[in-house]
Amino acid sequence: AGLSDTIHELAASGVTKSRLGIGQVFVLGFIASSYLSFATTLSIVAGAGIQTPGLQKLVMGLVFPIGLISLVIGGGEMWTGTAMNAPVAGMTGRAPWKAVLYTLAGSYAGNFAGGIFCAWLLIKGSNIIIGPGYANPAWAELLHNITMMKSSLTFSQAFWRALACVWLVDLAVYLSFR
Repeated sequence: AGLSDTIHELAASGVTKSRLGIGQVFVLGFIASSYLSFATTLSIVAGAGIQTPGLQKLVMGLVFPIGLISLVIGGGEMWTGTAMNAPVAGMTGRAPWKAVLYTLAGSYAGNFAGGIFCAWLLIKGSNIIIGPGYANPAWAELLHNITMMKSSLTFSQAFWRALACVWLVDLAVYLSFR
């Protein structure tokens, strides 16, 4: 398939998304965020016991995409992918811009709510990562180290890492249409 075929398919996907109600997009956004939250948890669990930093990052990097694959196959709405599909439908004139904006807003709100809920569920509600009885101390230590590293980034570092992350997610979504 050529580039124009891929853009046509992206636009068709954006049209489908923009026809969903904002509540439907919110729920799909919540589900997508959940897929990635569970993949992040699995990545931490898989990598926590590995002492070699390069091997640890490799294992975590190989495990995490399970969430993105689940999201693409399962049909969740991650804002990063929606921010590519829906505007393509608007730019090609196949969806009204108001519907595109509702789709983006619903996806973002659902991702935010799903992420907050899963953070609570996995950390406080079920004690999977930290807490008595379930958690391996190595999991909490790795989570703490990741949190400290990310919170110590400068604005510029965080911005460019986020841009690279969105780029890679959009590349994965784009390749799913090829």
